[in-house]
Amino acid sequence: MLDRQMGRFVSRLIKLGHRAPVNDFKDAAMGLLAELIPFDMALWASGYTDDLRVHNVYLHGLPADMMDNWERFKHQDRLLANIIAAPGETFDVYEFYARQERQALAIYQQHSHAYGIESAISTALAVPRSGLLDVMSLYRNGSRPAFTPEERAAKQFAFPLLTQIWQHN
Repeated sequence: MLDRQMGRFVSRLIKLGHRAPVNDFKDAAMGLLAELIPFDMALWASGYTDDLRVHNVYLHGLPADMMDNWERFKHQDRLLANIIAAPGETFDVYEFYARQERQALAIYQQHSHAYGIESAISTALAVPRSGLLDVMSLYRNGSRPAFTPEERAAKQFAFPLLTQIWQHN
């Protein structure tokens, strides 16, 4: 089932890359990705690993102030630290926090929970020509189950395609 869904996603993404205006591409790409991997919110950002400086950010279903709030906690973000250390790998937030432990942390209470983020899967990819790191995180609120290993694998496959088509759009 996932193979057929993935094939459809890739085909539609390639067409989108040829047809979508640059300003509409990420919104439309998120719509396609949500058909493959259901999610409630997302972040697609580029930045520098030194001091975790964000160069640009696209937020899907999240308010702009989320990034200002994240600045207070970015050096405590274990998920981010691990995707930076292993570009190309997709990780689940619960690989680095036990559920009860995470709920007791300030980064959860004052950031994740405050924005409705209960589950997250994230991937980082190096962009050699710019020196940037592209990062995409998909989030679910508490009304949905955590991401499955299959969804995580689908995201790991899809994100490099999304970034390549975006760069050529």
